[in-house]
Amino acid sequence: AAMSASFSWEPDTGALGVFCEDREVRLDLATVFRDVVLACDGAISDMPMREFDLFGFSTPEMLKRLERDRVAGVEKISILQIKVARPFEQQTTDEANGRDLVQHFSSTGYALAQVKLVFRMAKQPHRKAHNVAVQITSPNGLNDKSKTEDDRKRVLEQLVRIGVLREF
Repeated sequence: AAMSASFSWEPDTGALGVFCEDREVRLDLATVFRDVVLACDGAISDMPMREFDLFGFSTPEMLKRLERDRVAGVEKISILQIKVARPFEQQTTDEANGRDLVQHFSSTGYALAQVKLVFRMAKQPHRKAHNVAVQITSPNGLNDKSKTEDDRKRVLEQLVRIGVLREF
């Protein structure tokens, strides 16, 4: 059977993103990517598995969560952009016998594809207050402009607190 998989690698943090519809093979695909493309080895089971759910941004409740459910060190969270897309499926049949190309399109409605946020990090003893830009792409893309590991941990903790990130 054919399967579609997407990978993303962040060299600065060592984060490897893998997505395919079949949850059961994601770990195996991550192992293959790590072993073949990155030429590394070790226990991949030690790597956290993360999944992002942007559905909450389609409800007004998310604005309340962004106000009240902040972790220590995050003063404010602003939504910069919410991107929606209308995905479609395309089935193409191309027979070698000279038959015509047949395409079938069907709409699955609008879906949240990407959210861009700005986290206002509070002043710390060793750093002044600053902003961290965060971009989340459904279903498994995270790109943040954290300058420190502390910021990155706060961003992940905050995303869990507001129900956008699930780690397993």
